[in-house]
Amino acid sequence: MPEVGSGSRKGRPMHLVTTAIEESWPDEGSVLFAGEWCRRFSRRSRWSTMDHDVVPYHWNNSDRLHRDKEVLDDLYERLLAELAVRLNELQAVDRSHRYWRILIGPWLSRFVQMAYDRWASLDLALSSFPLDRTTVLDLPDRFLLAHDVEDSGRVACSQPGNHHFFRLLLDRMDRADHIERLVVDYAPSVDCGSAIAAPSASRLSRRRIVEKALLVYSRLGARAVRRKDALVFGSKMPWTRDLLLAARLGQFPQYWPMAPQVTPVDVDPVVRQRLALPEEGDEFERAVRSLLPEVLPTAYLEGYGALLQKVEQQPWPSAPKAIWTCRDWRDEVFKAYAAGHLEQGTPLVMSQNSGQYGVFPWYVQEAHEIEISDRYLTWGWDDSSEPSVRPVGYVRGRRSLGVDHPRQDRMMMVNWAIEAPVHILMPAINSSRWLTYFEDHCAFVEALSPRLREALFIRLYRADCGWEQAARWRDRFPDIALDEGQEDIDEVTRGCRLLISTYNGTNNLEALAMGVPTVKFWNPEVWPLRDSAKPYFDELLSVGVYHEEPESAAAHVERVWDDVDGWWKSGEVVEAVRSFTDRFIATPRDLVKRTAGEIQAVIDGRT
Repeated sequence: MPEVGSGSRKGRPMHLVTTAIEESWPDEGSVLFAGEWCRRFSRRSRWSTMDHDVVPYHWNNSDRLHRDKEVLDDLYERLLAELAVRLNELQAVDRSHRYWRILIGPWLSRFVQMAYDRWASLDLALSSFPLDRTTVLDLPDRFLLAHDVEDSGRVACSQPGNHHFFRLLLDRMDRADHIERLVVDYAPSVDCGSAIAAPSASRLSRRRIVEKALLVYSRLGARAVRRKDALVFGSKMPWTRDLLLAARLGQFPQYWPMAPQVTPVDVDPVVRQRLALPEEGDEFERAVRSLLPEVLPTAYLEGYGALLQKVEQQPWPSAPKAIWTCRDWRDEVFKAYAAGHLEQGTPLVMSQNSGQYGVFPWYVQEAHEIEISDRYLTWGWDDSSEPSVRPVGYVRGRRSLGVDHPRQDRMMMVNWAIEAPVHILMPAINSSRWLTYFEDHCAFVEALSPRLREALFIRLYRADCGWEQAARWRDRFPDIALDEGQEDIDEVTRGCRLLISTYNGTNNLEALAMGVPTVKFWNPEVWPLRDSAKPYFDELLSVGVYHEEPESAAAHVERVWDDVDGWWKSGEVVEAVRSFTDRFIATPRDLVKRTAGEIQAVIDGRT
């Protein structure tokens, strides 16, 4: 791609395209795509015949990403404080700042990040290219206004919702007044745009049997719940450990399925006008402030009363002595329940639910969970600056699969994908950075010998997220074996001699905890590490478990393939892996005792 604003297009007017919906693309002329997510992969699609440019991704620069994150954090905190006051007034309640952080914080922080991501793309487009027109799809408001934080995910990754978001921001940019809006009728289907492979029939039938059995148990168990029991919600432990945990807490074992969905309600324009915040700050902040009354999910405004009624209908303890969860705060009913009881003095204990925690330099969800909890239980790492953080262990407690992996003949490379339009800010791949991530995978495959390529298969991420993973692999390596992620990964891993991990997340941690011979590689510029995590990765680097270049990982695989056992069970590898897993995914045998002890300590008021 030519440099921004250079070449023959510099003086030629261009049509701005902000979505992959082909109805929004012009029939001819020069085109500027606001981001890689606007383009389709297929070389037969219309964009491939256009005279086009793509706006460079503004967060390809890691330093800018970190600087912007600090600015956006500050804006989020100020908006949260103002919204807390305004919502207390509108709902005629007197809730604390912590209450509103729990209830609306997960949505608000993502909204601010999403808005800035698109704003920055528009800003770069306007400052670098001669834009004169854009297509505006005539969309219903439902493609931006969500009824809860979960529904906002539909908006965030849908092409219609993304387009509408761009449109609202463009209308608030003074420099965009000269751009002609070409309005086109459009009747979109309700589609997230992230294809997810369906589970196999056998797996689906097993899941339904288990779900029905657990639902029956949940209904029967609800009758034994006492008002002052601790609420154990979304523990993610095996059911046998749930039983042991309940026994240690002196209560009947609980199982609660996901909290019920909130009921969508009609929008009240009058109430939304009263929600308006003062429009102050720079141009972007004024735009965000003016958008809030239009985009705040209805569950927090018009549907707030109905949300509280849903809370009252749940069979959960009415005066819990503690609340413990591993959930990621997307269940509005549970959030409202927890926030309400924390107002009455109930302590909140949380356990880590993602492998990025303690490893990334910063992680928005991690910071939020530590901020709202009275005690935070990690998979093994600690943080001297956060006294509430306690290393306990991995709640799922993974064990060996009972397979002699070196005797197997396959090698699996596990991939990851993320929605191209940003809706979760993190120091890793976002938006078009996924393309660099994919190219690293291709470099790894190209560096393998033919016999190892035959042994390799690619485990695709189940949610395609619009990247057309399978098509990209077929285009580059027509004979490559692909696994679309339908089967249980444990079952697939049983037949593998080596697992190749390509992203910094839960997958590679679980593999190491289960004793699966693992080689992992990723670009440290794209997947940076927390300073406290670097020594542990350096140990893995020294013994060949971790690599920073795909070619290095491929060369190591070539060296150890015929004697994986000799490498994996060597003293230096065993020691490095043990040190790493003790820190980031410890699996102590007394995990239940440790967890119950931390919950009880909070109940008793012990530090």
